[in-house]
Parts: sequence; C-alpha cells; structure tokens
Amino acid sequence: MSTIDRAADRVSATQPDSRPVDLRVDLAPHNPRELVLRNPVIAASGCFGYGVEYAGLIDIQRLGAIVSKG
Repeated sequence: MSTIDRAADRVSATQPDSRPVDLRVDLAPHNPRELVLRNPVIAASGCFGYGVEYAGLIDIQRLGAIVSKG
C-alpha cells in the first residue's frame, strides 16, 4: 500500500461528524526511524525568521517544522 493510499484511508474528503483531520506525513518512509510530522507545513527561516515574529498571528506549535538558519 502506497503512502498516498494510507493517507486516503486516514482522511476522507467529507467528514460529517467533524472529526479533526489527520495531516501526518512521513518524510522518510524507507528509513527505519522514520520522520513523521504532525502537519506538512514547514516554515522556512528566510521568510519566517525565528518564529517569534509570527507568534501573535498564528499558533507556531501547530506547524510541522521550522527550518532554522544555517
């Protein structure tokens, strides 16, 4: 079963009982340790800074990851 098929099993297009949508994504499916993010949205450091600047606008804890400056 492919990753897309597994995602389709977790999330249906219509959820009549308004359950929370599962957005988890595995970025390294062939790695035994995996890399699973709760949310596929990743903020880039160049446009997101350190995240503190946007803390008043969005809940930064809900992001999948923040790419730090290198």
